[in-house]
Amino acid sequence: MARRYGGAARRYRITVVFDTRERQESADDMRLRVAHMMESLGATVDEVVDLGVRNFSSHANRRFTAGSYASYSISSPATFCNELINRLRLDATVNRTLVESI
Repeated sequence: MARRYGGAARRYRITVVFDTRERQESADDMRLRVAHMMESLGATVDEVVDLGVRNFSSHANRRFTAGSYASYSISSPATFCNELINRLRLDATVNRTLVESI
């Protein structure tokens, strides 16, 4: 029997790595912009935590060795994750995204 997930809210922790190189926008503004984007997609943002700048363990680009990390705790429908990931792929300031169900 197939499981059906309706519109019930689920809890997620989303970690986003921002590329702040050569940007006019500050890391705080980037975090707020992404939080507003999540809310516009139907999520309830419970907490935004600035994890600071951290070095990458492996470098895809030798000139980009560290990123500004932020963690979001949210409640949203199950369909939210795909929509968010597709939106963040189009955002040049977002380098990486990790979505965890909690």
